[in-house]
Amino acid sequence: MSKKREQLGMNPSTASHRLLRDILWSLVQKSGRDTCYQCSAKMTRQSFSIEHKEPWLDSEDPVGIYFDLDNISFSHLACNIKASRTPHKKYHTVEEKRTGGAERQKLWWTSLSKEEQQSRRKIKYEKYKC
Repeated sequence: MSKKREQLGMNPSTASHRLLRDILWSLVQKSGRDTCYQCSAKMTRQSFSIEHKEPWLDSEDPVGIYFDLDNISFSHLACNIKASRTPHKKYHTVEEKRTGGAERQKLWWTSLSKEEQQSRRKIKYEKYKC
């Protein structure tokens, strides 16, 4: 076992990654940017992630957009993952952003037949029943 690994109690690259993350989180908090870009709730050291506001993948200039610091924000890891799986929509207000998903969900739900709604409720109930 290497001396560094022995003294740190972990792989030195793991320790370096943790230190960088702690430094970044400290700077995020001090700058007041510890509110999630996606849901506007406060984040924790364990839940935050780096977010690209405009998706860089498959863009005309992926390298430029990826490294553009004005295109970087922070969000909960779960919100970041969820956003990457859904098409991006531009919101004009925080309220519109916050309720946009609920409105789409409501429209989708009301488009289902009563039988389909009952079936889905039953499946969900069975899934979480003790």
